[in-house]
Amino acid sequence: MYTGTVVQQADKPTETLCVAVIDLGTNSFRMTIATISDSMVRPIAYSKEAVRLGQSLGGHPARLSFKGMRRAWRCLERFKEMLQSYPVTALKIVGTSALRQASNSSQWLQTAQEILGHPIEIISGDEEGRLVYELFSKQIAKSSHAQHWVMDIGGGSTEIVLGNTKGIMQIFSLDMGCVTLQKKYPLHWAMSLKGYDALVAYCIKLLEKKIPLQERRAPAWITKGIAPVVLEIAKAHGWQSTLDCCLIEKVQKQMCKDRFGLKGLDKSKRQIFPYGLAILQAVMIHLHLPAIGVSNLALEDALLLRLCALEAQSVMIEPSR
Repeated sequence: MYTGTVVQQADKPTETLCVAVIDLGTNSFRMTIATISDSMVRPIAYSKEAVRLGQSLGGHPARLSFKGMRRAWRCLERFKEMLQSYPVTALKIVGTSALRQASNSSQWLQTAQEILGHPIEIISGDEEGRLVYELFSKQIAKSSHAQHWVMDIGGGSTEIVLGNTKGIMQIFSLDMGCVTLQKKYPLHWAMSLKGYDALVAYCIKLLEKKIPLQERRAPAWITKGIAPVVLEIAKAHGWQSTLDCCLIEKVQKQMCKDRFGLKGLDKSKRQIFPYGLAILQAVMIHLHLPAIGVSNLALEDALLLRLCALEAQSVMIEPSR
């Protein structure tokens, strides 16, 4: 099987409503198959492949290399084979940053849609922000705070949303993702003290251009991604498990000391971890966030809710991965 694939499967469903979503990300492609019953979204199969589509982008204007496109098509062929094992009645497929940027994405999409036999929607950064914000509507509805930040750090972009109990106030989508930064700055440099500090400073500059400084601090939430990786490292070292500035600094210093030998860091995450950590730290510095709440949900979970026309306040998503 293709290196970087993670597949988890359970018994085939007995429920009548079976749905699937596919998130064609800049770094990884993810597919979730789930059943919907009694206001419960229950994932029954999950597949993830580190396709690294964004790494194949090059030139001006940016184009996907044929090698990268072929690697992604082969992933979709495996997804298709898995889908055929389940009675899926509804399917939603979206592409994000890499496919938004690629000038030849239509060429890749034509073959991709033929493989899956289903249309693929390329969503905007703002739409990514809206989807992610929907995941936190339950927490926000119960909060006594006037405003909230919600964020998602991806391979090609970072979405940061400011909202309140009434809904979204502002969406900020930045071309600042783990893969985007990795293509600009070499890994060995990013894992050094001097290089990492410069990387954080660069991210802060991008944030300053896009997001005005907020005088009032607001609670913040982040989707699954870089945050659980940080918490796993903290657990491996016996540190406290609150995602705050103190923990980020500890992890950063330990990373620059141990580099690839950092305890608690999965091998599959090594190539992009320093960049995700730098983005996270830059966001916390710029928005004056002392700590961030961590969710076990991600974009594909928001797609499941949207596909089934369900609201996060009235449905429970059972984690499977």
